[in-house]
Amino acid sequence: MITVFNRQELFVTQSMEQYAKVSAALDAAGIEYYAKAFGRSSQFGERSHRGSLGQVAALDNFYKVYVKK
Repeated sequence: MITVFNRQELFVTQSMEQYAKVSAALDAAGIEYYAKAFGRSSQFGERSHRGSLGQVAALDNFYKVYVKK
């Protein structure tokens, strides 16, 4: 089990395709990982303060992948 105390950040991206490749490679290798996705469009995120005009919707989310230390 991966917890906040025994994990290390492996990969951060805004591309869902890159995230899918990394998670598929970890699955294929049998490596346990924890993934977290979050966006800027939350209630307290950047979009609520500045708006979204001119922003690329595909780059609105971040994907982080953690593995055991």
